[in-house]
Amino acid sequence: MQQRFDADFAATEINKPEVLHWLGDVLGGSAATPHAQRSTLDVEFTVLPSTELFPWQALIDALEYSLQTPVQTAVKRVDEQAFAARNGANLMFVEDALRRVRTCLQALPFVGGYRACAKHLESLHAHDAVGVIERNSSAND
Repeated sequence: MQQRFDADFAATEINKPEVLHWLGDVLGGSAATPHAQRSTLDVEFTVLPSTELFPWQALIDALEYSLQTPVQTAVKRVDEQAFAARNGANLMFVEDALRRVRTCLQALPFVGGYRACAKHLESLHAHDAVGVIERNSSAND
């Protein structure tokens, strides 16, 4: 955060209103926060009968793009820092995530019905934030 602040204000005279605005802007001061809550997304779907070969990579890429948060497994520290910065610049509630997933799944030509469950795993509260969306294969919306 210090590096980002230094870069953003390197050639500028600093004043309090600008700093307050920067601190409140998720693309500025809150670009990454350590130990942010973790999230999971479980997706079940029906593949349309017209689909010959299922495009697994296309599905994963589309979901990651819609959420702007790629799946990570084993990573190095520099990768983890970049991932944290990307997540910090793309904050959302569980409802926001599910709206993006719904839009994504409805646009994929090989997906019929679906059920998606998003969970934001809380570290400060005694409960998790959970949301579910569903669409039957025969639904038009």
